[in-house]
Amino acid sequence: MGIFDGKICNESQKRVSEQLPQNLINLLENYKKGPNVNIKLPKKNFNTKEERVFFKNLIANKQKTELCKNWTLYKDCYYKDTCSFAHGEKEMRTTITPIKYKTKICKAFAEKYYCNYGNRCHYSHKIR
Repeated sequence: MGIFDGKICNESQKRVSEQLPQNLINLLENYKKGPNVNIKLPKKNFNTKEERVFFKNLIANKQKTELCKNWTLYKDCYYKDTCSFAHGEKEMRTTITPIKYKTKICKAFAEKYYCNYGNRCHYSHKIR
């Protein structure tokens, strides 16, 4: 299977596929397979016991308050039950949002109609 599912419809698509770097072609071909979940991030080192407890409480308060991106896109997650994110609306916990949450317009979204933070942005993405 290639990036065109083994079918090249016309010569212009063939030329485009010949011009793409091989690493980009591999990325496009692997996109359908799902995320690379084998990447392990290094563990956080703590200086004190209090710092460790504070960090664990911080993480516990955020758990299951947002949908898992892998679950949303691929209906599968490497972490299964240990994932910090919710796998469906039934697992979602409600959080208390600040009063001024998303009351100001996001400057990046207003200029470029795109924000790197997406739905995690603390500013509004509504166009008035």
